[in-house]
Amino acid sequence: MFNQCTAKITRYWRHMLGALSLSLISGSASGEQGDTFLPSQARVGIVDFAYLEVSDQVSDNCWTNSDTIRAKSRLSFEREGIPVLGYDPAFFGTRVVFAKVTAFGFRTSGVCAVSARFSVSAPVDNRWVSSETGEGYYLDYWATVFERNSIFSNGTNVNQQLAEFYEAAVSDFVSDWISANRTEEVRRFRQNFPKQDGMPMSQEELDAWIASLAGQE
Repeated sequence: MFNQCTAKITRYWRHMLGALSLSLISGSASGEQGDTFLPSQARVGIVDFAYLEVSDQVSDNCWTNSDTIRAKSRLSFEREGIPVLGYDPAFFGTRVVFAKVTAFGFRTSGVCAVSARFSVSAPVDNRWVSSETGEGYYLDYWATVFERNSIFSNGTNVNQQLAEFYEAAVSDFVSDWISANRTEEVRRFRQNFPKQDGMPMSQEELDAWIASLAGQE
C-alpha cells in the first residue's frame, strides 16, 4: 500500500503542477513573460474528472426525482469523455472539479417554489511575494468555472422543470468543454500536460498512506 500510494501521489502532483501554474496566472494580472494566458472560456477545456454532488434542499414533495437527475447528469458527463468519480477525491483542482446540482424550495399557498443551480467549481491558489522585502502572502478559494441558475413554480411538483433545467445546464457545460478542447490554447496545454494515468487518488487512499507513515515513526 505504501509504495502504491507514494507512486500515485507522485504521478498526481506531476500532472497537477501544470494546473497550478494556471491557477497562479488566474489570480494575477499577468504571468511570466512568454506564458500563454488561458481565457475563462478555455479553462473549462482542461477538466479531466468531475465529482458530482446533488444537494436536495426541497421539502413538501416538491422535488422527488433527484436520483434520476443525478444519474442522467453523470451519463451526460461520461458520454462525452469526462469521468465522474464514484468516491471522494483526495484533491480537487482545475483538472479534478466539483460539479454540484443544488435545489432549494418548499410549498407555499399550495404552490411549489424552487430555486435551482448547477455549478462547476475548482480551488484556486494565489501567492504574492514582495520584490522589496521578500514577504509572502498566500490564499486559496473556490472559483466557479461554470454555472446556471433559475427559479421554478408549480402546483404539484417541479420534477419535470428541474429535469429539463439540469439536462440543459449539464449539456451547456459539456458543449463548452468540447468547444474549449478544440482551441489552440487547450490543445497546446494538453500536449504539455497530458491527462494523468489512471484515476485520481481517493481520500481513503490518502488517509491510508498518511496512517502508514505514522505507523513507521
